Amino acid sequence: MRSHPADSATSQMARQTLLLHNLPLVQSIVTKTLRSRPHLLSGPAGGSGGGSASPSSSELQVGAALTKDDLLHEGTIGLAEALDKYDFSYSDLSVTEHTSSTAPKGARLGTYATYWIRGRILRAIQSREHAFRFPERVLQASHRLVKAAKELGLEWSTVVELKDASKKNRLRVALCDAAGISTEFLFQEAIRVRTISKSGMPTQLESWMSLSPKSVEQQQEEEELLLEMEEMGPQHTLDTLSKFLDSREVQVLSLRYGLVSAEEGGDTEVQASSSTQAAVFRDYEAEAEDDLFGPNGILAHYSAVPVEERQPAVIASNTASAAAASITSNITTPSSQTTVPSLANTPTLLPFKDIGKKMTLSGEYCRRLCSAALDKLTRAVEEGRLAESDFSLGW
Repeated sequence: MRSHPADSATSQMARQTLLLHNLPLVQSIVTKTLRSRPHLLSGPAGGSGGGSASPSSSELQVGAALTKDDLLHEGTIGLAEALDKYDFSYSDLSVTEHTSSTAPKGARLGTYATYWIRGRILRAIQSREHAFRFPERVLQASHRLVKAAKELGLEWSTVVELKDASKKNRLRVALCDAAGISTEFLFQEAIRVRTISKSGMPTQLESWMSLSPKSVEQQQEEEELLLEMEEMGPQHTLDTLSKFLDSREVQVLSLRYGLVSAEEGGDTEVQASSSTQAAVFRDYEAEAEDDLFGPNGILAHYSAVPVEERQPAVIASNTASAAAASITSNITTPSSQTTVPSLANTPTLLPFKDIGKKMTLSGEYCRRLCSAALDKLTRAVEEGRLAESDFSLGW
C-alpha cells in the first residue's frame, strides 16, 4: 500500500518539494544524453557535444527546432510520472534502524526516476528525429535491427545490398531472431525507415519544416516532384485509398476533399447501387437520426447546428497532391495524437448535403461514411500499414 497523507494540500506540497529537489537529476541525464550523442547538436554546440552550450541555443540538427530546454521539459514530465508511480512504502527511506520490518528495501527514488526520465527524453528525440512521425514500434524495431547487426558483426550496407536470395533469407532470419521481430512486414518497414534515415532522402514535409534556406538543387527537385505528381493526377491517391476503404467510402472522401469534381460522374457502379438501395438507407437513417438528433434524442442539442458547421476545419484543394494532404491532415498519428500538417491553403469543402445529392444518400449518412473512412485510415497509420508518403510517389 502506498502512503497517502490525509491532507491533500500537504501531499501536493510534498510532491512539489520532491520534484524541485530532483530537478538536478533531470539536468544531469539530459547533459549525459547529449554528450553520448554529439551528432544531435548543431551550430556552435555540435563540436563540443553540448557541454558548454546554453540550453536555449542547443538545437537538434533534424530541423524540428528541438532544443535542450525541450529535453529538460520532457525529463521533468518523466520525473513527475516517476513520483506518481513510486511506492514510498518500500523505499529505503522508510526502513530505518528503529524498525523491525523485514520488507525488502526498494530502489532509491533517484534510481527509479532515472529510467522514467531517460525513457521520456529518448522517446522525444526519436519522435522528433524525422520530418514527420513514424510509428514508434517501427522506430524501435529499426533500432533493434541496427543493434543486432552490430552484435553479429555486419555492416548495414551488407544487410541492405545483399543480392543472393538464399543468403539474404538466412540473414533476415538471424536478424529477426536477434532483434525480436516476428513479422516480415515489420522487418521491411524497419529496413525502410533506417534506409531513409541514413540516406537523408527528402520527405513531403521536410522543405516546409526546414530552418535553413533551400538550395537551387533542392528547389529544382521539388518542382520536378510537383510536376510529376500533377501528371499522375488523383488516380494514385484513389488507388491507395481503395486498399483500405470500400468503394462508397472512397467516393465520399473523393467528393469531400476534391479528388474528383462534383460535376464528374464518378463510379457508375457505386451510383447504381446507391440508387437501388437509397430508400432502404433513408428508412434506417430517418429512424436513427430521430433517435439521436430528434427533440428527445441524446444529441438533441446538436440538432440546431448544420452538419457542415459541426465538422472541424480541414485543408483541401482541387489538385491531387493537396487533396491527399487534406485527407492525411485528418488522420490522427500515433503517440502524439496530433494531426499531420498540410502545405495547402484552406478552401471550402464540398458540403455533405451536396455529396448526398450526388450519391442519392442523406447528408448525415455521408458524414458518417466520411468519419468511418477516416477512422479506418487512422487505424492503418497506427498499425504501420499506411504512411503519408503512400499518398504521393512512395519511396
